[in-house]
Amino acid sequence: MKILLPTLLLFFVSASQEAQVDSAPIRGQVVDEEGAPVAGARYWVSGFEERVDGEWRLVFFTGETLVSTTDAEGRFELPTRPGLRYDLDFDIHGKAPAFYTQVEAGAQLKVVVHEGLDVAGRVVLENGDGIAGFEVGLERPNGRGVWFRTRARTDEDGRFEFPAFREGGEWQVTVGRATLPLEAKQGEVVDDLLVEIRLSRTGR
Repeated sequence: MKILLPTLLLFFVSASQEAQVDSAPIRGQVVDEEGAPVAGARYWVSGFEERVDGEWRLVFFTGETLVSTTDAEGRFELPTRPGLRYDLDFDIHGKAPAFYTQVEAGAQLKVVVHEGLDVAGRVVLENGDGIAGFEVGLERPNGRGVWFRTRARTDEDGRFEFPAFREGGEWQVTVGRATLPLEAKQGEVVDDLLVEIRLSRTGR
């Protein structure tokens, strides 16, 4: 026992230190393209992975969970759990959303938000009449599923709008059961409906 006790004590201390490292919070700051801090930016965990048999595996897509906001200096801190890594979403009014995947505990992030594109369009019948109340979605898929999704309904003239999304990536618009790439900008026919998509710089 006189020999084993120090060994066991060392083991427990090492395990405790390792757990503290693994569960260290994710910290960072959100800034704009000029480097100025962005206060009040919303952020949340959208999914996480767990290490299983030496490999990272997606165990849960959370969608939008508990939402927090950055402080006056644009800083944030996210508590973590041992053995997990996280997918994070950042949403800033008037700017494009930002996404970070596979972020490990203890990471220090500099989140730079950019000017986005607005997506607008119209869903009409063959005779040109707009369809009111029709659900349209904007999605960004990745290899593990749909990474980001937001929805809107058409107004009385069949028009819809999604403000400020990040340029680049495989964005797509869903109309009913059909999915359209953003490149399908004019005159796409979906289930006997005509769908028009227009892109413009945010705020213009």
